[in-house]
Formats: sequence, structure tokens, C-alpha cells
Amino acid sequence: MGSNTQYTDADDMVWLHDQSYTKGSYGYLSGTSKNMSLRNVIRNTLNTPLLYSYLDSVSDYRVDVPDGIYKVDLYFIEPEKIQKGERVFDVSINKNKLIDHLDLTAEA
Repeated sequence: MGSNTQYTDADDMVWLHDQSYTKGSYGYLSGTSKNMSLRNVIRNTLNTPLLYSYLDSVSDYRVDVPDGIYKVDLYFIEPEKIQKGERVFDVSINKNKLIDHLDLTAEA
């Protein structure tokens, strides 16, 4: 999610392209899909195609799945050079805050 590329990785896991939210499915409720500039494409990873595009200014994302236990992997990138404190966000799943005040630039 976050990438506009459908992609199959080396482990045969299929990564679906992102979309605006549709009831009964998944997608972003806010934000804008953007492409990386060619000079900023992230390389030296086995999953470069996942990082050609990203979601900007997302405040809500929804995945409609049956009740159960799910593994959630989160990957974050900064598509441009910014200053520490310029882009800080929280991550919540099912209203449970998992990450508080994440500042990727400060972490890097």
C-alpha cells in the first residue's frame, strides 16, 4: 500500500497497487499518490519497484478485512530532503497508537 505498482517480490509475494478507498476493500481516504523523481528513486534494495511511488499527506487509510490476527509490515520513505521536525506523524491501527511522533529525518 502506498505504491501505485503491482509487484511480485523474490518470495512470490504479490504487492497490490494502491487505490482510493472502496467499501469492502482497501485504500487511502486522504492524501495524494505521487511518483518519485528519477533522481530520488531508492535503489540498493530488492524491492525498488515498491518505492517508485508513494502517498503524500495521508491522514487516513482503511483496510476492510475479517476479524483475525494479521501481520502488518510498515515501510516509510522520505521522498525529498526536509529538515528535522518538518514532517512528524503518528501511526495507529484500530485506534491503537503504535508509533508516536515519528520523525524519519531525525531517525536517519
